[in-house]
Amino acid sequence: MGIERLPSGKFAVNSVLLHIAMIAFNALRFIGQTALTFKEDLPYEHKVIRKRLRKVIDDLIRVGCKITHHAHIWWIKLWDHDPWLSVFSKLY
Repeated sequence: MGIERLPSGKFAVNSVLLHIAMIAFNALRFIGQTALTFKEDLPYEHKVIRKRLRKVIDDLIRVGCKITHHAHIWWIKLWDHDPWLSVFSKLY
C-alpha cells in the first residue's frame, strides 16, 4: 500500500496513519473476497483453482469511468464494454 516508510517522526501520527492504512487494506480485501464469490461473472477464463486476490482488487479499482458535470449535476459514466462491469455493479 506504499506505507513502508512512515512520513513522520512522531509515534502518534504514525499510529494514526497505520490505523487508516489498516482500515483501507481490510476494506479492499473484503471487496476482493466478495468479488471472488461471483464466479460466473469473473472475466477470467483460466482453469486455475486459486485466483490472486491482489489482481482482482487491482482490476476492480481500475474500472474505466468518466466523471462529467452538467447542469449542476455530477455523473459517473461507466464504460459499457468493461469485462468487470457486472462484478462491479453487483459489489457496489
